[in-house]
Amino acid sequence: SVTKRYGQTAVFNVVIRRITDSGRLSGKTISLTLDGDSIGQAATNSNGVASFSYFVDEQLQAGVHDIEASFAGDESYKTSSIDVFLSIDPADTRLTLGSIIGAYGQSKILTATLKRNTDGKPVSGRAINLSIDGNSIGTVTTDANGQVATSYLFEEPLTAGTHSVTATFTGDDGY
Repeated sequence: SVTKRYGQTAVFNVVIRRITDSGRLSGKTISLTLDGDSIGQAATNSNGVASFSYFVDEQLQAGVHDIEASFAGDESYKTSSIDVFLSIDPADTRLTLGSIIGAYGQSKILTATLKRNTDGKPVSGRAINLSIDGNSIGTVTTDANGQVATSYLFEEPLTAGTHSVTATFTGDDGY
């Protein structure tokens, strides 16, 4: 069994042996399924090992998934299978925020970007709350590039000087 996050690759090494003497079998085709759907086949090498790599992306929900490795059998050997699990934990994210400088009466664009830590891929479709000095100025959804942008008008009661600008992503099942 393996635990991964979005943006990581799960590797499964399947070994097939004879029951009588534990000898490893080469040249045997092993099939791998994920939740009942085929994700590939591979032949065992001279050490009786078939290796599979599976890239974990957002199409697979976070949680536990069934992996089945099976050998269909042949003229010399009976069928065999084993079940293990692929657990997908929520991925860590990195949220960056650009600073803005403006004067009263000016409208400036405030931008933030949400990316996955594992591979730097942008995270789209997630709500980001933007605030200045703890006061929300809105919630915006990340685009295909993991970015949000909103216009901010510098006006009273905001005083002249430096202020705290914050972007917050509260997380979800996958992140």
